[in-house]
Amino acid sequence: MKISVALFVVICIVGVYSHPHGEHGHKLTPEQIARIMADVEECARTNDIGHEVFEDLKAGKNPTPSRNLSCFSACVLKRNGVMNADGSTNHKPTDSDVAKECKDLRGDDDCETAGKIVSCLHKNNLILKISE
Repeated sequence: MKISVALFVVICIVGVYSHPHGEHGHKLTPEQIARIMADVEECARTNDIGHEVFEDLKAGKNPTPSRNLSCFSACVLKRNGVMNADGSTNHKPTDSDVAKECKDLRGDDDCETAGKIVSCLHKNNLILKISE
């Protein structure tokens, strides 16, 4: 599935680029954006996430939480080194205190953990928007 709309690329960017006080000073290179978009597309395909979810995000709407959306989040987190295969998360020295708190949340499994992390990051405005 080709997703050609603006995306809120969940976790991956936050894990790599979160900064104290929620500042997002790093610019993504075209190569990083291409890799992230490929990860998002593959994770969306494998977790049955339709383009309408991304259209809603683009329009500023929050998607309805679901198991598939949480598993999509886990997939993207894992592909971008924020979440390990065992469901634990990695902290970066540049992570803000809030980002660290979000990454420390846990659920009953990797999908639920990712859902909680993404919800926390979103609530605290730590998810960046990138466009293809």
